[in-house]
Amino acid sequence: MKDRDSGWTALALVATPALGLAALLFDPTGFPFWRGGAYSDLLVSHGPISAFIRYSIISWHQIPLWNPLILSGMPLAADPLAGLWYLPNVLAWVLPGGLGFNLLFWAHLALASWGGLRLLRSEGASVPAAVLGGVVFAATPKLVGHIGLGHLTLVEAVCWTPWILVAVRQAIERANESSGRVGRYALAGALLGMIALIDPRWLIASGLLSLAYAGKCLAHSHDWRLRIGLGWKPGLVAAAIGLGLAAPALIPLAELLPRTTRSAMTSDAAVDVSLPPERILGTIMLQAGGWPETQTYLGATVWVLIACGAAISLRKGRFWTAVLLLGMLLALGAYTPVYGWVMRIIPGMSSMRAPARFLFVVALASAMLAGHAFDRLREAVDDARAARRVRLVGVAVGGLALALPLVVVVLRLGDPEVSGSELAWASVAGGLLSCMLVGMVGTGLGRSSAAGAMSAVILGLIALDLGWANVFTLEARPANSELSMDACDLVGRTVTFGEHRTFSPSYSLPQQAAMRCRLELADGVSPLQLTTYRDTMAAATGFPIGDYGVTLPPFPDGDVDSNWGPTIDAGLLGLLNVDRLVSAYPLQASGLTLLAHADGRWVYVNTLARPRAWIETANAEDAWRDVGALEWTPNRIRVQAVGPGTLVLSEIAYPGWQARVDGVRAPVVTNAGILRSVELPAGVHEVVLTFIPASVYMGLTLAVVALLLLAVLWGRR
Repeated sequence: MKDRDSGWTALALVATPALGLAALLFDPTGFPFWRGGAYSDLLVSHGPISAFIRYSIISWHQIPLWNPLILSGMPLAADPLAGLWYLPNVLAWVLPGGLGFNLLFWAHLALASWGGLRLLRSEGASVPAAVLGGVVFAATPKLVGHIGLGHLTLVEAVCWTPWILVAVRQAIERANESSGRVGRYALAGALLGMIALIDPRWLIASGLLSLAYAGKCLAHSHDWRLRIGLGWKPGLVAAAIGLGLAAPALIPLAELLPRTTRSAMTSDAAVDVSLPPERILGTIMLQAGGWPETQTYLGATVWVLIACGAAISLRKGRFWTAVLLLGMLLALGAYTPVYGWVMRIIPGMSSMRAPARFLFVVALASAMLAGHAFDRLREAVDDARAARRVRLVGVAVGGLALALPLVVVVLRLGDPEVSGSELAWASVAGGLLSCMLVGMVGTGLGRSSAAGAMSAVILGLIALDLGWANVFTLEARPANSELSMDACDLVGRTVTFGEHRTFSPSYSLPQQAAMRCRLELADGVSPLQLTTYRDTMAAATGFPIGDYGVTLPPFPDGDVDSNWGPTIDAGLLGLLNVDRLVSAYPLQASGLTLLAHADGRWVYVNTLARPRAWIETANAEDAWRDVGALEWTPNRIRVQAVGPGTLVLSEIAYPGWQARVDGVRAPVVTNAGILRSVELPAGVHEVVLTFIPASVYMGLTLAVVALLLLAVLWGRR
């Protein structure tokens, strides 16, 4: 890039994240929250997992492949929320509180802005237009809203999307060069593979967009040999490298997914988070404080700019217009038959569950359209005929952007039972800014001397519009906003990992608080729950097995404090090493003894709780006995036990756990339908169970091979 380009790039990198993350500037160690949200995946899932990884490395000198924090244990490497193999996530492991996460969000919004800029530049846009497009994409309230929901890995993956398209375009445009052709294809495949490594949920949407963009680039190629398939061999190499880099995430996930409740998700659950059709109006009218999953606001000023550019010419906007419309159609999910048709054709799409996330594609398309529209306005500054069309269209769209929120405000003020009129007033700002933009465009067109001022004002108004929307989207909250370090005192004991578990039927012990006190939970929040474990917990606590859900136990009305009538089987919970129960309401069950009642929480001791490991014998009078000693780490458990009998560990059975008895390999057998066990002969034995998942090591091997191949091919460039 030229020096001038570099200056504009630096400006975008520094300024754009501030439009979305301004709230974090005042509390850089706090956690970003959607303003209307009670929970955040960052605090509930990503935070505890990162803290556990840090604890594991410091305490046991191992990267954990097994996660004991929730659901009595899960394979960590197979969890898409872990982001275990994406190196930038190390920031979250080493920095305190929310600081590491906030730096990750800031860096990735900058990456998204820079990627949008590079993509527009590759399509021939000017530097100011490319900067504007990068700002529109990175500061879109949809993306910032998902930061508020705590969707770390999803946001990271989405921010890489424009870079894949840049790589695809370069690969196709230089496909006939004598050297470097394969390397450029390989880079595009590697970027797509990295997205799958970060968050497999974004692979389908980004892959479909990449294929469509490749088709567009091929269609515009002037070389007929390229159109008939000159690049198919490099394409295969790119696909192989992409799959290889994604293997550490995809292979363990493929092993886990068929064993989870998500694999049996109904077609209705697969489109659970669809965009209601009435929310399409929200693309031009801000729904201040609206749920980010269905937040559609693209910026009233952005729409005015796109419309004004379309009034001049549609020459560079046809592809991105098609992408915008198709993305919106797919986001509607259950409300049209289109998503169902696509879901039957594309493998894995039925497990996405959130069609509304195709709005990220819509946001990227709007950014590209806005950038090209900006250039068309600059080019037509002396075109009187075009100026008349632009003024007419601009007034119409700007008037609509102002009229819609005003109507909503009037309706809200007329209904005394409807609250939040101040949020409705907030949505008027976009309309006012869009009218100002129309006025600036109308004044600047036809006056070449005003072109520079017009460009600066347009960029400023769009930045104000998106920044204002994000003010009502994001806020920072302290990490201990739900439950402080009294969690250890609450359960009446101090523990270390591998000793006991706790269960709450009312989410009275949040996952982040449990991790701070090293409490392992039998309940939990996760989109991937082992079916056998769900069924066992249903029998142990009495919840009905119904539709797919992400919480265990499920909460029928969504209120975690509401008494859903648990019927506790203390003996069955005891097999899972649960010796404490914490509830927002009293529990009645044989084997439970009330330990404490304070701050609206009841704490019970389970007198039927088993230790983490025991020996089962054939002696009816002595059916089981505790083992002698146990050393626990995430990837390795060492037990001293006296046989004969069956050594049972209150640990979830899962492929990859291997046992050695006195150094000799022994089979691991499933006990009680869910636990690990090993048969022991008479005498004193040392039993070591090690988690060596073939899926993980196979994936890492393939990733190393793919990286080496990429390095060789790129070096030849």
